[in-house]
Amino acid sequence: MALLADFVVAPLLALGVARLLRLDAPFVQDLLLLGLAAGAPFMPKIAGIAKGDLALATGLLVVLILLPLVVGLIVGACAASLAARLAVVLRRVFGLTLLAAVVLVVSLHVDSLLSVFGTGAICAGLLFAILASPSGWLLGGQHAAQRIVLGLGTGFRSVPAALIVSIQSFADPNVSVMVIMTTLTALVLLLPAAWWIGARPP
Repeated sequence: MALLADFVVAPLLALGVARLLRLDAPFVQDLLLLGLAAGAPFMPKIAGIAKGDLALATGLLVVLILLPLVVGLIVGACAASLAARLAVVLRRVFGLTLLAAVVLVVSLHVDSLLSVFGTGAICAGLLFAILASPSGWLLGGQHAAQRIVLGLGTGFRSVPAALIVSIQSFADPNVSVMVIMTTLTALVLLLPAAWWIGARPP
């Protein structure tokens, strides 16, 4: 179901939203890139905020984070107390790094980001996140914690993967700008949703 949500439903939604809003070619290419770029690297953190299934969230990202995962498992097996202390520190570092990355990306591309206003790009990013997340939720099975992970994971995409392809394969800088804009709109929508879900009673 995760593969279906991430690699079939999400790309089709991206293409459908782009055509529905009649976006310019660079923005269509961006949405399709994000639709194909499954596995946001910060998904376990978001799943933790929403009290989702952390094991599932980590398992879905195993290909992207294989080496750090193997190192973490070795440290956890050989030095459990050290691993527990490191986990507390690394959670805080991750939160600060995520915030710093968002601020840095926005500050470096503020002019380009402002240029997409009026193009339908923001609406397309929001619509894609609004449609992709429920599709993952519906395919998430019977357990609420797993539905949370698949719903948020399908809404969030792998920004690094999409950015690398947009920079190396497309001459138009608007493709990369749209990747950033779509990611920011997803964060604005889905991060509060994760906090709201996590604050609800089990």
